[in-house]
Amino acid sequence: MTFFNNKLSIVSDSLDNIFLFRWEEGNISLNSFNNRTKISTKEKIVKGALQEYDVSISSKGDIYLIYQDDTMNLILTVLREDNREDVKLTAEPIPEIYDLHILNNKEEPHIIYFVMLPDEGKKYRMYHHYFNGEEWITHIVDEVRVKQILNPIRIIKENNKIILGYYKYEEQEEIYYKEFDLDKKQWKNSLPLTNNGTDRLYLDMLKDEDHIHLTYSEYYNGNFIIKYERLSYGEDGFKKDVEETLSNEENPSNPTLIYYEDKIWIAWIEYDNVMSRYSEDGGLTWSPIYLWNESKQADIVRYKCLNRDSEDNITLNYYFGRVHPEIAFIGFGSVENATEVPSKKKITFNRYPRI
Repeated sequence: MTFFNNKLSIVSDSLDNIFLFRWEEGNISLNSFNNRTKISTKEKIVKGALQEYDVSISSKGDIYLIYQDDTMNLILTVLREDNREDVKLTAEPIPEIYDLHILNNKEEPHIIYFVMLPDEGKKYRMYHHYFNGEEWITHIVDEVRVKQILNPIRIIKENNKIILGYYKYEEQEEIYYKEFDLDKKQWKNSLPLTNNGTDRLYLDMLKDEDHIHLTYSEYYNGNFIIKYERLSYGEDGFKKDVEETLSNEENPSNPTLIYYEDKIWIAWIEYDNVMSRYSEDGGLTWSPIYLWNESKQADIVRYKCLNRDSEDNITLNYYFGRVHPEIAFIGFGSVENATEVPSKKKITFNRYPRI
């Protein structure tokens, strides 16, 4: 049917209660499902919000909602069972925020976003704020010039680190990696993950013990293709050991990485349909392309997914799913209801020796 590029976030807590946040026409609504009573409710919890917002969940199960309101102030709302706390974080209005994120280190909220620099052309400053229990601490993470548009940040929380993947244009536009040490409260220097200067859109990133997994859309022959890269850790940065083209030249968008039941999946949108491939050997080889039949009949959105107690067999930041009649994953798992799609050209599989 149709892919709606709306911003929706799903949060589940330790009791399997589900909270769905949605921005609609300047308001943020919350759909709640109580797993014990099986009762669903919907309420408009914010009026007068700009489109950028994000949510997170703490180790205690408190839900944090961050947004910029229509007076250009940054507002933090904390939802604790039947209690709600609203805090205006800015003393005065600030410039428009782009790509707003919030995550929790236990009960410590961390907020990351971009602000466009005036009179600097296509240049943005990335800010990071966190609350240390007494006051808000602010870091300027980086200043980023973009080639055409501001592409999204990808954020990974890993033990005592916050890890960023983001685009930055210097001599050419590349994807960079940067870490914040949660113990020392320090940002490390950024390191490039890519180095060929090709035109790209979108970004998703996952990390395991040995590798960084990247996916993005790359401009190629007047169209876009889905690319995958796997990088291993070196003494001086990262070494690329796999680079693959996974899609046909059909202008695919929103590539999304999912680790599920010992497989790496990459799902994407192509002509409003959900397509995907999977790897059973850590990204070395890939399955055929699958078109998910359900996406041809259902309206599809891309959900941000947060779980207080993440399951060991699934790791993801986002996934594609139905809106009605109920929320459901589409794009990974059993391929019984998917159709294999032939490759129109030979898919490239590049291997890079370890140095």
